[in-house]
Amino acid sequence: LLPMVTAVSEVRRVRTMLAQCAGELEGEGVACRPELPLGVMIETPAAARTADLLAGESDFFSIGTNDLTQYTLAADRNDLEVKKLYTPLHPAVLRELREVIRAGRQAGLPVGLCGEAAASPELLPLLLSWGLEEFSVSPALLLETRARIAGWTAEEAGAVERQVMALAGPEEIRAYYDARAYD
Repeated sequence: LLPMVTAVSEVRRVRTMLAQCAGELEGEGVACRPELPLGVMIETPAAARTADLLAGESDFFSIGTNDLTQYTLAADRNDLEVKKLYTPLHPAVLRELREVIRAGRQAGLPVGLCGEAAASPELLPLLLSWGLEEFSVSPALLLETRARIAGWTAEEAGAVERQVMALAGPEEIRAYYDARAYD
């Protein structure tokens, strides 16, 4: 899994390096797996915006929502001065997530999502409506998240997605969820 990818050329370079290493090991008589699955951690806006191109060079995607949100919104989640701006419920972040999931699915790649957002009750219906199937959550949240996922039908998730994606800002999205008492 390659972190902090910003360009297709980086994935290609790593593939070349892996092939060279496999060739060296083979030459030394060391058994190895020459074709390792190579994934991209989608955590930069550049990777999110070029996910369709990266999909052609990758075997899977893992979306790193913590960093992707932080970099997209230019809001360090650890900086008290701007932390209030950090939210995966921002339309820019939601659109990036949707497009990455779509790009991966269209290319037939497994797409996973990790970070705090993977267990977010507000994001679950959106992620489900976009076809996300792999959620990486902390062990403490596993059963709760699994139960929440099981509680959604495709129709219900799609209805929420249509409403939320039409809203203009994180405040409106938060108000939508608050009015429905999602937890």
